[in-house]
Amino acid sequence: MSALLPVILAISLALVMAFATYRGIRRGGARFYTLEREAVLRRAMLTLALMPFVALLASIGRGYLPPVGWTFLTLFLANIVAYTGWGDWFPWTVPALFSGAAGPRAEQLGLHSY
Repeated sequence: MSALLPVILAISLALVMAFATYRGIRRGGARFYTLEREAVLRRAMLTLALMPFVALLASIGRGYLPPVGWTFLTLFLANIVAYTGWGDWFPWTVPALFSGAAGPRAEQLGLHSY
């Protein structure tokens, strides 16, 4: 019985969140919900476009440590490059800039970023 408690709690939390979302959509938030869903999918596609190189590192390195190291390196470099203002030229900063995490999206990204 005690092993089922976390599962029951997770399912009940998911149901409460789904109900709250449904109520928000019924009150006229359907258009906002659709726009946000499309924005999340665009961000996901930009992030997924960067993954083949990480998969290549995993294949060449025959393990998970080279891609984890690459991830830490790119996160470190992305922060530095975005701070210096060259983030739109560094591919690993484009999804974060596109999502608006660093300010308004239109001011930071040009056609060369995509």
